[in-house]
Amino acid sequence: MSQWHAFRLLWVSVFLGIVPPALADPWDTNTLAKEAQDLPDVVQVITGRFERNPPLFYEMRLRRVREELAQNPSLLLDYDQAGIACDYLRRDDEALGWMEKKRAALQRADQKSADVRMHWYSYYANIGTFRMHKWRRAGASPKRLVDLQQARDEIAMAIARNSNAFFGRDRIQLAMMSWIIAPALLDKGQEKPVSFLDYIVEKDRGGPGQIVFRRGVPGGVQKREEWVQGLARLVVLGDPWENLDTFDTLARLEITDKATVGYLARLRCEEMEGQGAQSLFPDHLPQATLNALRQPQATRLERDKQEEIREQYEQLRLEAEDWQKRRYDYMIVRLNAGRHPDTDPAFWKDWHDAGPPDLDQLLKRPWYQVLVDPQYISKHLRWYGLTLLILVNGLLLALWNRRRLRLQHEAAAQET
Repeated sequence: MSQWHAFRLLWVSVFLGIVPPALADPWDTNTLAKEAQDLPDVVQVITGRFERNPPLFYEMRLRRVREELAQNPSLLLDYDQAGIACDYLRRDDEALGWMEKKRAALQRADQKSADVRMHWYSYYANIGTFRMHKWRRAGASPKRLVDLQQARDEIAMAIARNSNAFFGRDRIQLAMMSWIIAPALLDKGQEKPVSFLDYIVEKDRGGPGQIVFRRGVPGGVQKREEWVQGLARLVVLGDPWENLDTFDTLARLEITDKATVGYLARLRCEEMEGQGAQSLFPDHLPQATLNALRQPQATRLERDKQEEIREQYEQLRLEAEDWQKRRYDYMIVRLNAGRHPDTDPAFWKDWHDAGPPDLDQLLKRPWYQVLVDPQYISKHLRWYGLTLLILVNGLLLALWNRRRLRLQHEAAAQET
């Protein structure tokens, strides 16, 4: 075997040995995917991939149920649909008015009926939610907390009739409303304002990665998963998609157990702040607190992992916005043609959705693209340096070997 062939064999063996195993999965994307397996809807909520309908959808529904109720005032579900449509259209007084009409219809109905009992639940849940939304949209003034107190009492009445509806969303809502009304805790005889998470979590208890919730918090929720799922459903079923406090609480709850999902929620907070969003009570969630929570020691993620999750977040947000636009365009064409999914079974016939992105595949790229990525190069610079050194040595050896052979040939020619 020639020296050159021996060198090539050595170089290939060394190169295959020194390339780090991360090439097989260079971005370690499994972390977010695995943590999201238990909470796939939460990741979709954080990134905005949940159904939101155009205003025309609710306007058409409102016209339909108004006509139906004019013919038959005993259609209890129609009152809810009318109120919800007005709430989404931000016509708060009309939404509350529809609930008062439902109350009158319920008082005329058979109170022994199980269906009527469930409608009393939806009446209290909806009127309390609509009243809270009206308070928020009117400026969330602390001077008008009497309206929010009434809304809280109505939500409490709903929970008394059905405590686990919407996966406990109402119980989370009750706790959040109670925090808004009295956002303070007693500390050595003095009241101090606290964030919503501090309001529900017992300090200085539990080990690393554990949360112990305060006893006596309105709603009675004691499991982290219930809080997370309930907050996610508040976003989907209400209007907290633009509520900084909701996503801040999601982030801080998740950071203790699912660091990557928590950081995803933190990035949603960062995006909202860039759009001008603020806490309902800025004194309780100051900018300095948010900045501190973005640091590696708070997120439990190293810098390179933060950048990875940030890239995932940006891709998921772009995909979600594209999905929302395609869905909106699909709906608006059919709604303008007088079709509505409430009455047209074929409304969604031509809609195709492959589902949310596969988190395992989101950042995977061909190995040759990874090798030239600046971030990957900087992370594995010593391996690139060693490989370059071997290549240079090989080139010099080849040139020296070629020169030696040429000199041997010239010497042999001179002898002959």
